[in-house]
Amino acid sequence: MKGALFFAADLMRTISIPCTFSYMQAKSYTGTTQTDVEITQMEETDFTGKSIIILDDVFDTGKTLHSACELLKKQGPLSIETMVLIDKQKNQHRDFTVDYVLNTVEDHFLIGYGLDMHEYERNLPEIRIYEDS
Repeated sequence: MKGALFFAADLMRTISIPCTFSYMQAKSYTGTTQTDVEITQMEETDFTGKSIIILDDVFDTGKTLHSACELLKKQGPLSIETMVLIDKQKNQHRDFTVDYVLNTVEDHFLIGYGLDMHEYERNLPEIRIYEDS
C-alpha cells in the first residue's frame, strides 16, 4: 500500500468512470533484503461480482502480486487485473504476468515517488536509483 500510494493517487485523479478505492498492505522486502510475502493489512471490502485492478509499485519476482490475487480470488470478484508502476527486468523466469506495466527498468534498488529505503525517501518527487553511501 505505501509504495503504490503516490501512483494510486495520481491514477485515481485521471479515472472518469465511477470507482471505489480499497487498500491492502503487503510486503516482500525489509530494506534491500527480499523476504516471504506478508499481507499485514487489508481493508474489509466486499469484492463479490466486482472488477478489480490491483496496483503495485514494483514488479520484481511476482510473489506479492500473486499472493494478493490468490487472496482476492477467494472473495468471488468478476475479474482481477494487475497494474504496476515499474517492472524490474532482473528476473525473466516469473510464474506471474502483469496486465499493465507503465515503466520497465533494469535491476536497481529504487527510491522516491513512494518507494523507500527503511521507510525513508518516499517523499522524493521522482524515482531515483538508491546508491549506498
